Amino acid sequence: MSQTHSYVSSQYQTLELLRKDAYLRACRARVVKTVTEGNSTDVIQDQTVFYA
Repeated sequence: MSQTHSYVSSQYQTLELLRKDAYLRACRARVVKTVTEGNSTDVIQDQTVFYA
């Protein structure tokens, strides 16, 4: 699992849809930013159905 970088939580807020519907299996999401450090790439989305 990739390590979460500190700027991810401080600059971007991802809407966690599972908080409203725990059975939601899919959604449309927009990629807000990608950041590559070494061999790791973080993808920041505007919303997700995954618990982060």
